[in-house]
Formats: sequence, structure tokens, C-alpha cells
Amino acid sequence: MKNERGVTLVVLMVALLIVCILVGIFVSGGFGRRGVVKETIEATQTSFNDNVKDALLVLQTKYTSKNEYYKFLQDNIYIDKEGKVDVKLLLDTNDCDYGIGSNKSDVYILDKDLNLTYYNKDKEAKSLGNLGATMEE
Repeated sequence: MKNERGVTLVVLMVALLIVCILVGIFVSGGFGRRGVVKETIEATQTSFNDNVKDALLVLQTKYTSKNEYYKFLQDNIYIDKEGKVDVKLLLDTNDCDYGIGSNKSDVYILDKDLNLTYYNKDKEAKSLGNLGATMEE
């Protein structure tokens, strides 16, 4: 019998097993609980939140009173009666960068004490701080 050269079934299965293990490592690294993709999405949202907060702070510089500032925001339709921020109007007016934008179901609420809260599409709240900490009542 001649010596035949070729890949045996055992070698083929070992190679396939190694490829499957490597694919599993890369997928979990990219899409896992703390994967690169998730961290990128979170960083983008944080940046967008900062743009909204900064745009509100730019408008605040003309006011020393919380009440005057809040009335200004309502009169100019930056916020509605419930304190919901019109992000598009706010960022367009202040020439801010949208980045990739925000999901349409994301909401920013500014209360009368100037506490800014972000609610994501799952209605989870995240405080973005108090914008009027140095202002008078």
C-alpha cells in the first residue's frame, strides 16, 4: 500500500474545535456583558447627555434666578409644562453636535429645581445633575 497524504477526520475535527473556541472568545469580547460594542454605545449616550446638559448651561448664563431661567425655557419652548426638554430645538439653537443622536423614546426632564434627569427607552432614570446649584431661588 502507498503512503497516502491527506487530512484525517480527527485532525479536521480538532481544527474545527479550535476555530469554534476562537469565535466564541471574539464574540463574547465584542458583544458580551462588558463588550466593546456595549461600552461604545454607553460612551456615545454619555456624550449625547453631556451635549444636552451643556446646551442648557449655555442658556443659563444670562440668569441668576432659577425661576426666571425656568420661565425662559418654557416661554421659548425648550421645555414643555411637564419639564420635558425639546432636545432637537435645544441643540439646533445652540449649534451642538448630535453625534449619532438619541433614540426617539429617550426623554430628558428638567424640574423646577433644575435637576436634569435622563430616561432611556426602558424608562430607566439617570440623574445628570443639578443645573442650578449656584443660582438663587
